[in-house]
Amino acid sequence: MKTRHKARVFRVDYARKLVARLEDDLEFLRERLAFFEGKCERLELSIATTAAIPAQREYAQRSAPPQGSTQSVPLPAHISFRDLKEKWIKLSAVEQEKAVNEGWNVQEETV
Repeated sequence: MKTRHKARVFRVDYARKLVARLEDDLEFLRERLAFFEGKCERLELSIATTAAIPAQREYAQRSAPPQGSTQSVPLPAHISFRDLKEKWIKLSAVEQEKAVNEGWNVQEETV
């Protein structure tokens, strides 16, 4: 002989606690989503600003949201450490000291 299972009846206070818990979880997950969206935006920005490798430039261009009539900023060409070291060695001691004090922008010299 089969017996019927009774449907589980929740008490009102138990249901309210569950709803409150779910609302807390939902708020927590929304905060986490906002956190990770911010992380992604900062990562894309850092890739776009330091895109020395062609793959980084392509990713930044693909992932950038379409904008109105904005002007694209040319990204600096990548200079290998060997070339940078050679340029530094070719500078005189006075020029090296000046470069350290005032800042040395190799990108401007290569253009």
